[in-house]
Parts: sequence; structure tokens; C-alpha cells
Amino acid sequence: MTTMEDTDFRQREQETARYLAQISPLDNNSVCELADKALNDNDPLMRSICFDIIGMLGEQASPALPALVHTLRDGETALRIAAARALRNIAPIAQLCRPALIQALSDTSQKVRIYASEALERLSPQMG
Repeated sequence: MTTMEDTDFRQREQETARYLAQISPLDNNSVCELADKALNDNDPLMRSICFDIIGMLGEQASPALPALVHTLRDGETALRIAAARALRNIAPIAQLCRPALIQALSDTSQKVRIYASEALERLSPQMG
């Protein structure tokens, strides 16, 4: 049985793939534009998709770290979840985000807390 969540995920996955195809390959300016779209687009789904894309970029995502931290602290719940998930996925380059991730451990959203915890776990080996 297909749930609404499965359908939303598939739609989101397709939108993400389409958007990636339009902007690939990414340079720093493109990552900054993507971060700007994640912060300012009128469509919350598109904003969330942009954060998902950022989370797929690995080291290329570093220009987007300020946008992720901003959203993790001040965004709507769904966007805080997307930002935390992206930070979890790019944790090796997210050392500067550690304070925001620690703060997110007390977020009202359980999903934000989980993703923040997972990101911090991935950062821990980087400490030593």
C-alpha cells in the first residue's frame, strides 16, 4: 500500500533530480544561488528540495553552510528538518556548524533533534 508520505517522497525525489540536472555541475556561485533559493523561494517544497540537494553535494556544499545554520535556527519545522538532514549528510565539512547543531538538540521537532544528533555523531571523529 502506497502512503501519502511515499508519494510525497517520490515527487520530491523527481523534483530534486530535475533541479540537479538543470544546475549541474556546480561551482561556488551555483551553490550560493541554490542556498539563496533554499532561503527565499516562495514554495516550501522547493526550499526543502534545495536543502536536500545541498545535502548531496559533499564538500561542494561549504558555501551553503550559513544558509543551513540560519534555517536550522529560524526556519519553519519542515525546513529545519531539511537543514538538519543536509548538515547530517555533509557533516565532515560542517565543523563550524557544531554550535547550531548542539542548539538543535533541544528543537521542538523530534526529526530535527535526530538529524542534529546524527550530524554531531559524524562530526565527533573529526575532533581528534
